[in-house]
Amino acid sequence: MKKKMDNILKGVAGAGAALGGASAFSANDVVYAAEIEQREEELEELEEQTSEVVASSESLIAEDSFATSEYSTTEMASYSLKARAIVSVSDSISTALSESAAIAASEYASASEVASEALADYEAALKEFEDSNCSDPYLENLIEQIKAAREQVKIAQKNSVGNKAGQDHTVNTYYGAADQLANLLIQYSFYQEGYVGEIQYSEWDSDDYVQNHVKVTYTDSITGETKSAYFDYVTAGTQIDEKTGLDVALNTDKDTNKNGVVDNDDTSLIDHIIVVKKTPVYEYDYEYKSDDGSVLDKTKSFIGVTYYTIDGEKVNSKYITEGTDSDGNEYFVYKKGKDTEYFYKNTIETLVGFNGSDEFVNFTDDFGKKGVRYFSEKDYENGVDDYSKKREELTEAEERKESTSESLSELGSIIESNSISNSISESSVLSESASTSESVSASESVSASESASASESTSASESTSAS
Repeated sequence: MKKKMDNILKGVAGAGAALGGASAFSANDVVYAAEIEQREEELEELEEQTSEVVASSESLIAEDSFATSEYSTTEMASYSLKARAIVSVSDSISTALSESAAIAASEYASASEVASEALADYEAALKEFEDSNCSDPYLENLIEQIKAAREQVKIAQKNSVGNKAGQDHTVNTYYGAADQLANLLIQYSFYQEGYVGEIQYSEWDSDDYVQNHVKVTYTDSITGETKSAYFDYVTAGTQIDEKTGLDVALNTDKDTNKNGVVDNDDTSLIDHIIVVKKTPVYEYDYEYKSDDGSVLDKTKSFIGVTYYTIDGEKVNSKYITEGTDSDGNEYFVYKKGKDTEYFYKNTIETLVGFNGSDEFVNFTDDFGKKGVRYFSEKDYENGVDDYSKKREELTEAEERKESTSESLSELGSIIESNSISNSISESSVLSESASTSESVSASESVSASESASASESTSASESTSAS
């Protein structure tokens, strides 16, 4: 058994651990190889069952020969006929099952070989990709999460079709699942921007349809500063704009749409999502803050008297000195006794909204305050991003491996199903054959009895006439 498993795996066990999410593939491959071996064992079992049927039938013939000395000529003829009928049917079934099993075995062997080759190609592509130093653990992990999230979206969409889900963003709804997928696609695409050093966190702030957004906090790889970017998504159907060649977002304006409905409330119309990037609008203010985070505030009373507070507590103005450093930055100095504290001017940035109109400008690339086209689920699927292009060979090998694995599994299920149905059919046919043989035997027995009676009658009549 171990030797067979080694042949199937073709050296997978020595491939080593993969980076990021790819490590899960190696574990799946071992399970996958075990499934191949299991299917082959089931096929061997089917052939053994067929042989047993033939052996049982031959045993009936042997018993028939042994019984000839204990029964009358008529009974022996009836029993022999029954045994021969069963053997005849059994031989036919055995031949048919053997041919069917041979065909199935051949198909399975071919599929198994193709699957083993696909597995070996994938392992080779994975090793080459890792050795090229192109693999990024962060993106590989996101690829695995996106794969799982897309499956969840399909399930949620199937469950919500027909119930007019609307804009319900709770956990078990389509939009709840799509929110999670959008956040992952945002991280995947934005991380590949040249100026993004690290994504610190990415989370939803859902206020309303226009203002809700994913806020991504990241480290600027050039300046080292912590910054923020804002994203959202819209839903799209299968329609493609003839002029731009871009996918078209679903209509959200019930007043301009047919039948006065909102398309994106009906999840059966949704094919995929389009991530959009928002342009934030800020209001700016300033405050004077010390290194330890204390805030100094300068205020004039209603009678024009200036006073100061530090963290809300009033301080005597005689301890406060205003100044400007060599770079032109304004500051205050609080000095009382041995205590000296500097408060520098600090800009406060407050997000108040996003640029754009309240409604879509068009349905392909400019979605008003929702944002402008950035990265779609179709873009991810088609591998248009830089990282997908780097791992193109690996992706193709992975898809081929999964496809051949599915085909092999389906063929194994068919063989297993046919094995059960063939066993049932064989038992049924043998039973019917036995019943038919018994009927024929009974009929022949009656005919033989009637013939014997007629013969005796004729003999008696002839004897009387002679007298």
